[in-house]
Amino acid sequence: MKNPVKIGRLEVVPLREVWKHEADDFTPWLELEDNIELLSEALGMKLIVEATEERLGSFYADMICTDKIDDTRVLIENQITPTDHRHLGQICTYAAMTKAKKIIWVSEKIRDEHREAVEWLNSISNDDISFYAVNVKAVKIGSSEPAPIFDIAAQPQTISRTAQKRLKEVSDGELKPAQRKWMEYWTEFLSVAETYIESASARTAYKGNWQTLESRSGLGGAYIEYNVYASGSNVRAEAYIGGGPTATLLFKALELHKTKIEMSFGGELTWEENSQRQDCRIAVYMEDAVVDFGNGRHRQHKWLAMHIDRLMSAIRPVEDHLDFDTAAELIEGEEGE
Repeated sequence: MKNPVKIGRLEVVPLREVWKHEADDFTPWLELEDNIELLSEALGMKLIVEATEERLGSFYADMICTDKIDDTRVLIENQITPTDHRHLGQICTYAAMTKAKKIIWVSEKIRDEHREAVEWLNSISNDDISFYAVNVKAVKIGSSEPAPIFDIAAQPQTISRTAQKRLKEVSDGELKPAQRKWMEYWTEFLSVAETYIESASARTAYKGNWQTLESRSGLGGAYIEYNVYASGSNVRAEAYIGGGPTATLLFKALELHKTKIEMSFGGELTWEENSQRQDCRIAVYMEDAVVDFGNGRHRQHKWLAMHIDRLMSAIRPVEDHLDFDTAAELIEGEEGE
């Protein structure tokens, strides 16, 4: 009988054991590039620290940042204790004094009443102002070093006024229930994607389980569609290659640049060549994900927007430098085997 595999247990470490003091320990830790990046990833932002312990009259704001995705000013207020009414007042006061567009409240524990307060602030604010409440935990396994985990407790509602306006352009009577469900999903997605992809603002939400952001034709007789896709089996961002038999030629020509494309993308991609040679795709899949029409859809929308933007940015530079002759030779060689 084989020896059983030993598995460690995840243990939550009190924040005071990791960071003794909020201003002297936690804030200096958070401002480090690797650590602010962890918070950025959780929120779908690209935060750049501009100042810490910023003096505001007789007060001090913990951190002022810029979100480089849309060049907005961001205020971060930290607590290594559970949230309290004093800090709720502080985030509102500091937001007014700094003219911040995004206000992030990080705490060891976001109390229910303060989560509701942040949700209420979002409900009465216009699209330019966003409030976030984020739990921070420190965890370890055995004697390992503690690791941080950021978990969003409250954030803006996913449908902006722009998205609502888009939906009103189509009357309820024109859509079946399933079509309207998908149209709402993609309308919200397009509102998120506008931050990353300029062309998203000109797109109309589809009524099915995919959405096209851009397309390019005339590539060896084939075409590329940059799509996002969601279903009960997977969620993905893809470069869909169509055009009948010539799709494989374009796919092979792109595959010659595989190393460059994946380096630019920042990770491995899935290269899917259709055995019938009618269409192919280059894709990235959201891990263990299925379409979410509920509270988790905003996270999916951000993931899809970020990854289709990265995929487009990686592939588009090589589109005008494709070697179709070499690609054709590769296809002929495979057929002759």
